[in-house]
Amino acid sequence: MDTTSPRRTRRLLTSCATALVTLTLTAGAADARVDTEPITVIDDQVSLRQFSIAHNSEKNEYFAVWREFDGFVETDVVGALLDAEGKIISGPTIVAEQRSNDSGTSLSGAGFWNTKVVYNAASNQYLALVQRSDTSSLTPVENRRSSAIFGRLVNDTGAPVGAEVRLNPTHGQMLFCLVRNPDVITNPTTGGYTLVYTKWYGTTSTGGICDGLTASQSVTMVQPLDASLGRGAAAQFPIVNEEGAPSPRVGYNPTNGELLVTQPYTGRFQIADNNGGLSFPVQRYSSSLTPLGGPVTVDASPNLGGTGVVTESVPVADPSTGNWFITSTARFGGVAWTNLLSPNGANQREGNRIVKGFPVAIDAVGDGTFVFSTQSGTLVHVHSDGTEIHSTTPFAASIYENTSSVALSSTGGVAIGVAPGNAGIATAVVDVVAPGALPLPPARLLETRDGPDLTTIDGDFEGDGKVAAGSFVALQVAGRGGVPADAEAVLLNIAAAGAPTGGFVTAYPCDAASRPTTSNLNYAAGAAASAAAIAKVAANGTVCIFTSAEAHLIVDVNGYVPGGGSVSPVVPARLLETRAGQITTDGASQAIGRVAANSTTTLKVTGRGGVAADADAVLVNVTAIKPATSAFLTIYPCGDDQPTAANLNAPANGVVNNLTLARVGTNGTICIFSNTETDLAVDVAAFVPSGGGLRSVVPGRFYETRAGLTTVDGQQQATGRIGADRVVALNVVGRGSVPADATGVMLNVAVIRPDAGGFMTLYPCDAERPQAANLNFAANSVVSNAVFVKLADFTNGTACVYSSTGADLAIDVVGFVVDN
Repeated sequence: MDTTSPRRTRRLLTSCATALVTLTLTAGAADARVDTEPITVIDDQVSLRQFSIAHNSEKNEYFAVWREFDGFVETDVVGALLDAEGKIISGPTIVAEQRSNDSGTSLSGAGFWNTKVVYNAASNQYLALVQRSDTSSLTPVENRRSSAIFGRLVNDTGAPVGAEVRLNPTHGQMLFCLVRNPDVITNPTTGGYTLVYTKWYGTTSTGGICDGLTASQSVTMVQPLDASLGRGAAAQFPIVNEEGAPSPRVGYNPTNGELLVTQPYTGRFQIADNNGGLSFPVQRYSSSLTPLGGPVTVDASPNLGGTGVVTESVPVADPSTGNWFITSTARFGGVAWTNLLSPNGANQREGNRIVKGFPVAIDAVGDGTFVFSTQSGTLVHVHSDGTEIHSTTPFAASIYENTSSVALSSTGGVAIGVAPGNAGIATAVVDVVAPGALPLPPARLLETRDGPDLTTIDGDFEGDGKVAAGSFVALQVAGRGGVPADAEAVLLNIAAAGAPTGGFVTAYPCDAASRPTTSNLNYAAGAAASAAAIAKVAANGTVCIFTSAEAHLIVDVNGYVPGGGSVSPVVPARLLETRAGQITTDGASQAIGRVAANSTTTLKVTGRGGVAADADAVLVNVTAIKPATSAFLTIYPCGDDQPTAANLNAPANGVVNNLTLARVGTNGTICIFSNTETDLAVDVAAFVPSGGGLRSVVPGRFYETRAGLTTVDGQQQATGRIGADRVVALNVVGRGSVPADATGVMLNVAVIRPDAGGFMTLYPCDAERPQAANLNFAANSVVSNAVFVKLADFTNGTACVYSSTGADLAIDVVGFVVDN
């Protein structure tokens, strides 16, 4: 944090199949994101296409189907029952043979013709949908058709039940009165199914009869089925396509029991009249297939345009609002368009575009967000306005095949597809991860000094003079500097300046029962000092900043934990205290005496001070108290090798603290190495629960100016001292354990023997340098501080480091987030 008036400047290989995806998407945390655990190869067969999957919520099991592919010839449709971890329970089993024994028909060979499976809770069965050529099974000859839709029931153990059943009636009186592009859903209101498909007079000949269609015309049929696949009275979509066979899709709305059917245009004149084919009609139906109003036109891309025309639009209803979310594709354009409709089908916004490959399946999280999978093997998680939350690519890509599916459960999910490098069929557990901490560009929230450049982000809490000894400032943080009103915690940088005596600062929620006996910052008389802190936010959006001595206080915000986030702040609690007469929160690890030089202290952190027993990591404030010589401390998970990094630097006989993100090691412990004899105090401020969004790593050095010292990968080492009033760009993503889609990192930044007193500021390189600072230091000192910094969106995931004076610099990465 700056106490010297800084200047204001302001995430593939190609294969014949791609991801089939099943997700657990539990409603709750804002901006929760979809992510996958490592894949498991379950079969070395790679010639596959058209995956689909359904979820049995009663047993938390999945049935997946796919089509085997031999060169350019598709063979059987195969299915397998999977558990919640993606492991095969039974199968693979042939669901539909290429040459069926009971009908003599052949499976249709065109790659665009869907294979799909759904689960019916009313009958406790799965329905697998296939399309066949059907020129020899029916008599008289005029009942034969070149294509038909068949269904096969499968029981909850994965075994086929009975023979295939032809699902569509015989249309018209000619071989080329065809059916194409089926889709099916379970209809919970009726206990059966709703099938949609295209009825197409697939010839340019004027002869023959096809239920009133003329040559090349088509229309969508909406066919009800009971649980035994018996047909009811069908409905017909109200608009006829003048030529071609579109791909209709159907969705079910759990809030009102209604259905929504989409039908893209394929006729060239209709395409020309409808925004070049980027507009398409939708029709609502009751569960008994009574039309509800007339067709509504949806414009996928009113302003942006795209490659090709809309060929498929997949609807899904948000179970919390009843709104319809639709993803559309032009198949070969590599573009997803999204639209939002009200429950009654009214357009809620303009369509927008995401370039992540074309979408092939979609489902709702239940919190107003949605997930769709694409032919590129990518899962894309989006808001209802179509903006991206997160994307991940666990599988290999496909050029054009419909090969993915999304299903929901309340306990977990499984994805299945082709492993990268065509290594076989793979499954991956898929989770929705609540966000950890969301990074912000630094913003000043408190500035007690008075001066033209000594301002806060909004003019509040500025210029009020020193804070009296033994008093506090109730600092409003929610609703300021990018912190939302429902934030659970904030990541701060706190500085004290101009104190007449040494003292300390404590940050805590203002509605805590009492001020905790911990500290976030220790300072000496007259000197400026700063430290990072994570503070739980009170119900009224405040954090109390207490100072033991009279001092100016300066506070910057660098990030926050959103409501429902996966970092759990706690009221600060002491877990380690070596000094006699001082206590810990539970009496453990107290009064143990000074630690020896070159020693390692094992500290139990889980199950103490509010930390969960299965916590992945802890955010602790570590203080070195009067070390015998210049000190450095390294905090790391017990059971791992000690890294060549430091979390805290302190001068002899000084009192210095620093916030540290530490991954939990063996038996719920962290290890603290000290190079010299010293007293230690450790306070916990928050923890990351198992599977949380703030990912801790073993500390690794990413930047080192000094000769003879190395970084984790040889990059950005021995660069020489940073000059005064200079900026260097720290390369972060793709190095060490930081993934390419990281959006923020937790660092430990050390300034080593600067030429003069000064400050250092870290910020995303695509933003102006803010009026904020992360470190304050005196000439020739060694000072370190934890920094949570947002990474640049448009400059390859970099963070910029500004120094007001010449200095050596060492930067270690201790954690990261991938949340937006």
